This record gives sequence, C-alpha cells and structure tokens, in this order.
Amino acid sequence: MRRAAWTRDGTLLRFEIEANAFLRGMVRAIVGTLLWVGRGKIDADAVRAIVDGRDRSRAGPNAPAAGLCLVAVSYDGMMERVTEEDEGS
Repeated sequence: MRRAAWTRDGTLLRFEIEANAFLRGMVRAIVGTLLWVGRGKIDADAVRAIVDGRDRSRAGPNAPAAGLCLVAVSYDGMMERVTEEDEGS
C-alpha cells in the first residue's frame, strides 16, 4: 500500500487508497475494518496488529460494494483514468 487517506466533503466521507497491487476484496475489508474503528468496536492501534498478523478473522466485515468505485489504473507510470463512458462498456 502506498497511500491511504480519509477526507471529508461536507457530510461525505471519502476513502482513497493507492497500492501497487490489490487482492480480491482487499479494499472492502480495509474499509469495513476502519468503519469498526470509527464505530468504536476496535481500537485504531488494532488495525496495525491485524495487518501485521495477517489474521483476517480479527478484521471487520467487508464494506458493501455500493459506493466503492475505481478511479484510475496505472501501469509502468502510465495513468489511465476510468470515466463514466468506460463504465458503460
């Protein structure tokens, strides 16, 4: 993972993540676990222990796919943004 950050725009919370690779369901698992932190179900420090321990059973449930979107893909430094036109094809 290269970067992960939450931002707020009014009442909208946005989570952006950048990495050199993703596993199937990885982003949904991360977001679901971070939502547990926000809801006070686990301590923020527990997230590092979960990642370091590679124990998915200690993490939160996957966040629903609704609301998640792919913004861009980059290969060897070439950036390709995903547009609404791409989503329809």
